[in-house]
Amino acid sequence: MPLEGSVSSLPAYELTSLYVPTAGGTVTRFDLVNGAIVWKARVPGVRGEFIRLTMDGSGLYCASSGGTLGKIDRSGAIQWIVQTGEIFSTRPVISERLVFVSTGAGSLYGFDVLKGT
Repeated sequence: MPLEGSVSSLPAYELTSLYVPTAGGTVTRFDLVNGAIVWKARVPGVRGEFIRLTMDGSGLYCASSGGTLGKIDRSGAIQWIVQTGEIFSTRPVISERLVFVSTGAGSLYGFDVLKGT
């Protein structure tokens, strides 16, 4: 399976799909039944950073070590991007309508899962 860069953190998965983040800022969705690439999404503003993934029913949340948080929908389209300028130290955590990320500096951010605000 060809990837654009080294795997940057643990993949996310669901019943028939595997989502693999790379240090190059790309997330690749693989079909677990046949191994085919379903889509590739480049997360804007992410270059050479770790990307940590979390999923919910509406999409995939990508937190980079460079302070970028983005949401990708099931089709691979970027829904929103937020840049904080702080290093995210954990994967995103979802609680109903908010997605939370913490930073190495001790900050906790919460963003609306639909708008990224």
